Amino acid sequence: MTEGAATEVFGLFEMGSNSLKLYVVPRSRGADASIETIKFPWRVAHDLFASGTLAAETAEQVVAVMRDACRLLETRPVVGRLAIATGVFRELPDIDGLAARISDATGIAPRVIGGQDEASLMARGFRELAIAPPAVMCDLGGASLEWAWLPERGAAQSGSLALGAIRNEYRFAHMKASPRQYLDASAAYCDQALASLPVTGTAVVVATGGTAEALSVVAGSERVSTSELDAVIERVQRDGAPPTLTPARQDVFLPGLVVLSRVVARCGADGLQYGTSAVRLGMVRRLIQLLERFPPSEVRATQLLRMTQAKR
Repeated sequence: MTEGAATEVFGLFEMGSNSLKLYVVPRSRGADASIETIKFPWRVAHDLFASGTLAAETAEQVVAVMRDACRLLETRPVVGRLAIATGVFRELPDIDGLAARISDATGIAPRVIGGQDEASLMARGFRELAIAPPAVMCDLGGASLEWAWLPERGAAQSGSLALGAIRNEYRFAHMKASPRQYLDASAAYCDQALASLPVTGTAVVVATGGTAEALSVVAGSERVSTSELDAVIERVQRDGAPPTLTPARQDVFLPGLVVLSRVVARCGADGLQYGTSAVRLGMVRRLIQLLERFPPSEVRATQLLRMTQAKR
């Protein structure tokens, strides 16, 4: 800990649909330089999808959490900070007002990045994982599904869809009393959105995000077959989410599982593999490259993210 405290670090604040993730990135370029991740939960997506707005107390929590995370980071020798807002923050009615409050409280102006930009950053994870094409990588969050398609030939493609564990929880919760109706309706909704994926033939599926991580824990393996995934869905519908999961994850485990099962079906895969943290850390490294190239005051638009990607 003493050695780590003396290392200069970058701080990346990722404001997601159901939590803030603070990535503490050592300035060292060594291959063994690890990225520390600190998570702070909040209920931004729950507010938006339940009522269409952000409750005053939740907005206060977001500002307070950002302030606390900044104070935690300030115990280190920080050489750069960047805050990005993803997922549900793209849909908040008064995101400009909330961003201004955060800037006043912390000195950091959050930058909202589009789903396509987030997906492009995530696609860097293909370099972190030894996955042979054709393959689809997906990051399922509370409000959106970012995807990247790596064909056997040609360039990778990526994008974002309005499919999320929390979003779908509020869309289909009223049907849970009828398990068959719930599965049919939620699967059809997912299939309609996933039809736009440019996947041809069959593809390996690599998934990350809270639902994928929880599934790997429940299944006891980072590789989960289609039959195992179906069995988990059936068990959760019958008995509820496993009590070993956090209460926040229990609430949205089933809708997240349905999304993942339909991704697997769309890709004609025999299951999925949990991508551990490589996908997110690939995005973090790309953003840190941006932070090194541009002063924080100049990071104004997601176009800079695309410029950075084009130069590497």
